[in-house]
This record gives sequence, structure tokens and C-alpha cells, in this order.
Amino acid sequence: MKGRVKPLANWLREEGAFEEVETFSASGAADKGWRELMKKYPSGVPDWRARWSLMFREDEAWIRRMVEEGYTIVDAGQPASYGRSTFYEMERRVVYGR
Repeated sequence: MKGRVKPLANWLREEGAFEEVETFSASGAADKGWRELMKKYPSGVPDWRARWSLMFREDEAWIRRMVEEGYTIVDAGQPASYGRSTFYEMERRVVYGR
């Protein structure tokens, strides 16, 4: 997220493109849990495990709230070099219904 989302959000703020620009921010507990998972799975957290994480659940709740409240969603995309992302796929399903 740092490589694409944060720079885009900062640019949108600087340009005054929207009144508000929000990005997902995990709770301390979700962040700690995710760091622990990354240590446990240094080659990458398996999809099944990621879906059960607090980080995933918080992200899903956040993106659903953004959609329900009518926010304009700016999709920063996913770099091809990253491979498939469990989080990005969930966000796409919530936002686009696919």
C-alpha cells in the first residue's frame, strides 16, 4: 500500500481533487497480528490465513463502509509484479461486485 496508495492519496490531497481523501488504517492489534503472520510465513501469508486475519476483516469493514457512505473510490490498481493479492481481490469484489 505504501508504494502506490499513499503517494496517490497525497497527490489527491495536494491537488484538492476531493474534500476528503481517506485510506485504510489498521488498528494496532491488526497491525501487530499481521506482522506476526509475516514472520511466520516469510514467503508470503497464505490466502486462507490472510482471510482470517484481523487486518483483512478491518480492511473489508472499512471498504464496505466507504461504498455504503457513497465515497468515490479511486482504484490505484495492483502492480503485475506483486502477483494476486487477497486484499485487493476482496476490495474489488466489494467495490465492483466482481
